[in-house]
Amino acid sequence: MSPAHAWLNSTLRPLGIRIERARPKGWPVGNAAQSVTTLIDVGCAFGTPEFYALNQDASLLLIDPLAEYVPWMEKILARRPGKHAITALGAQAGEIELNVDLDAPTRSSALSRTALTRTGGRIERRRVPVATLDSLVDSLELRPPFGLKIDTEGFELEVLRGATRMLAKSELVIAEVSVLPRFERSYTFLELLQYLDGVGFEIDRVLTANRDRQGLIRFLDVAFVPKRERAGRG
Repeated sequence: MSPAHAWLNSTLRPLGIRIERARPKGWPVGNAAQSVTTLIDVGCAFGTPEFYALNQDASLLLIDPLAEYVPWMEKILARRPGKHAITALGAQAGEIELNVDLDAPTRSSALSRTALTRTGGRIERRRVPVATLDSLVDSLELRPPFGLKIDTEGFELEVLRGATRMLAKSELVIAEVSVLPRFERSYTFLELLQYLDGVGFEIDRVLTANRDRQGLIRFLDVAFVPKRERAGRG
């Protein structure tokens, strides 16, 4: 989100109005989510309708570290079966300091931004709990197979590192993947691809690739599916 959009959102928030990054009306992932029993939205914020629409019969798990999004989660779950959890996710359980962007909360991150994406907005540093996705899925006794969406502002690889058991029972992973260095001490594009390759996933398709004002693609929304040889053993 640009600084202008962040300022406009902070101005309109008291009126209950918000501006979001435009996404396509649907995510064309074919039959990848057809057999999924539970859709897991990591970095839920205001919700991801195009993700939930991939399988209308699946239950939902909505996850976000910011309690401000609870009313939105409850609104979504009033229409669909499921649960929500207010926690950050990572490679191991504990606690982390989150950089909460008060002008554009969806830009909040556990990592500091680089000059490429820094806006100079108001930042509140907030301690939040961290769980692993594996432990959360186990404790809530969620039913596989799973579909997973991750949008955690540069922390996607850490979330995946805490989800090895869950990924073995997953049919689809959709992740916002950094292409350029948007965050300090974050993963590289190649590192995330190599990790998912190592746990049995391959790229199915790129869903969105928006250019910034300089014409640069800073991140992609990418759909990953089990490798064909793994799926064949199913």
